[in-house]
Amino acid sequence: MGMIGLNPHTGSPLNIGVTLTVEKENMNFNPLTRQLTLAAKGRHRFEVQGEPWLDETKSFYMADVEIVDNREESMSDQDKHMAVDLAERIPTLFESWLRWVVKSGKSTTEDMEKRIKDLGPMPEEVGKRAVWVAGLVNSAPSLEACVEVRPAMLACHNDFQRTNLAVIALESSIDHLSGERLLF
Repeated sequence: MGMIGLNPHTGSPLNIGVTLTVEKENMNFNPLTRQLTLAAKGRHRFEVQGEPWLDETKSFYMADVEIVDNREESMSDQDKHMAVDLAERIPTLFESWLRWVVKSGKSTTEDMEKRIKDLGPMPEEVGKRAVWVAGLVNSAPSLEACVEVRPAMLACHNDFQRTNLAVIALESSIDHLSGERLLF
């Protein structure tokens, strides 16, 4: 299964997404509303090949996709160095962000520990670290602490773009949580 986002301006499906793993224990059916909710983990980035189409029930899109996780990324030496420098800033920004999430009342220390445990430890690899940040600041249920950055993260073409986005997401979320500059 995969998930693609929708263009917020047109409502049409985007051409990027992520494969998902859904486990039975993460599914919940509400018989009153007849709604099924599920928790899923993103696994592999993909690009849609051609145009997605609605299935016959008009409830979800189908598409041919290409997994792009291992695609060679084009980066200059300067961009590679800048990506490493940005990634090295993430642990300190993360600690500050975590303090502000709790201080602002958006979450508790215990809830954040659970979210981090569910996501796994912060990766050492530059690009994976950036994706980890996006998964945390936009984890479900929403903390209402950061604008949605996961589609933009998927659209990034290299680790420099990903780490830059992760740092901006953390910094802007800290500003929002501290009241310095509200995002919404």
